[in-house]
Amino acid sequence: KSPKRPERILRAINQLTKDATTSCIFSFRDVLEIREEQFEPFVFANDQQMGVSDENIGALKNYGIKCIRWSERKDIIDDLAA
Repeated sequence: KSPKRPERILRAINQLTKDATTSCIFSFRDVLEIREEQFEPFVFANDQQMGVSDENIGALKNYGIKCIRWSERKDIIDDLAA
C-alpha cells in the first residue's frame, strides 16, 4: 500500500484451469465484501509448462483481477512496488 495506490493482493496459481479461475474469482470477491479498504487483486499464472487460456484471463479481467503470466512478471514490477 502506498499513498498513491491501494494495497495489492497476490495469488499464484500453478495451472490456471477453469476451476482454478472460478475459485480465484470467488475468493477475491469474498475478501472484497468483508474488507473496508479497497485493494488491487493480482494473479500470477504459471505459463512455463502449460499455456494460459485467454478465456480464463478474460474471466479474471471481467472481475477486475489482473492476470500476469509468470513469463511476463518482470514487466509488472512497477505496478507492484509501493
